[in-house]
Order: sequence, then C-alpha cells, then structure tokens
Amino acid sequence: MAKYDLAFIAQMITQIQETSHKRLSISVLEKNWQSPVFHIRVTESSTGAEGYSDDPNLALAIVKATHECIERFHYFSQSELHFSTNGFATHFDKSLALKSAREEICERDAFFSLWLLKRACKILPLKNFLNENSQISLQIMQNLEKTGIKFILGQIASFDSQIICLAQIQGRDSALDFDCALFPVIAESIEKCFETALIDSCRLLNGFFTFKKQGKWQEFRDGVKDPNMLFSTIDHLRYY
Repeated sequence: MAKYDLAFIAQMITQIQETSHKRLSISVLEKNWQSPVFHIRVTESSTGAEGYSDDPNLALAIVKATHECIERFHYFSQSELHFSTNGFATHFDKSLALKSAREEICERDAFFSLWLLKRACKILPLKNFLNENSQISLQIMQNLEKTGIKFILGQIASFDSQIICLAQIQGRDSALDFDCALFPVIAESIEKCFETALIDSCRLLNGFFTFKKQGKWQEFRDGVKDPNMLFSTIDHLRYY
C-alpha cells in the first residue's frame, strides 16, 4: 500500500464514515497471539461485509481494512454473483486501484498454477532478509520461534517488476498442532514479500489462537468437507 500522511488518512476515514451514513464500524480485535501489529475489522451494517487488516501502524491498518470492507460490500451488492472475485480492488487513487486489481489476478494465477500443476517453488533463505533495520520482522520471527511455529517463504513467479511468493506456516510443534497454512503475497521485491508475509502470518495465527480460546479450534481444524459450502475466506482455508 502507498504511504500516506497520517492527517490525510484521518481525513479519509472521517469522509468514509460520513459518506457511508455511518454504516461502517471499526473494531480493534483482541490480541490472542503476541505480535507487534494491530488487528482491525471494519464491518458494513447493511450487508455484513467485513474487511480485515493488520499493520504495525494503527491508522494504516484501519485504512486497509476499510478498503477490504468496501471491496466486499460492492461484491455482495451485485445482483449476480457468478463472476470471480479475482482482481477486485479499491483505493483512494484510481490508478492504484487498477494496479492492485491486476496484481491480485497475477498473484492468484501464479498460486493456482503452482497448486494445480503440482510445481515446486524456490525456497528462500530467511536469514538474508533479517537485519537490524527490520525490527518488526525480527520480533515476529522471534515470536514464531517461541510459539513453535515454522515460517517458510518460496518464490513462485514474477511479472513486470513484481515478485510473487508463497508463504507457509507450520504448527506441528505448537500448542495448535496443525500441519500448515499457505498464502501467496506479491510485492516489488522479495524483501517486501517477506515483510508482508510475516504480517499476514500474524493475522492467521491471531485468528487461530482466538478460535482456541473460544473452544472452537477443533471444529475449525475439522474443516469444511463440501465445496458447495465455501461462503467465506475462512471456509476456503478450512476446506484446503
């Protein structure tokens, strides 16, 4: 996401609230896994569309979650839902929204090409990306190690000036005792993919530990067996 002046972000959040007739509600989610990021949920009241985001900067986390909520609101508002969500994006800047939509298509195409064709990806040495200038990444990696979570990153494709990687977290040695979770990331460099994937792992793990705290972890692990019952991103994660 492009960097914004915090005063501009605050102004945009106020404008979004006013133009949506205050249908958007913002929640700071409880941290059930220790990470240096804020977990934000934005909900639109008429459709129940939700957007989630995580970022070390609270204002940016709110803006990104609002973006995702607006994307899902417009998707759910369509009269016909036969089309794919690939390439759905929103942004304050039209050109950046188009760019994000195009990148999402490329990211998903790269992931499913790897998945369906059973290709291997190039595993990247994580020590190359950790240094004294990446305190957030260092802290997340330390927390992952303390929790018994293994983090793996592999490069799967590139296009134009963008790199696409596949991240994996393994939890066989953790209190959660799960095999793995996969998620693709796209950025202008491998280093940025690494940073983004680590923050995304915080979102997943906070959700996992929340399910465990609520006594719903076993139900979540049992998964969704029927592909016709895939109604949310969580359902897809449980199915695969």
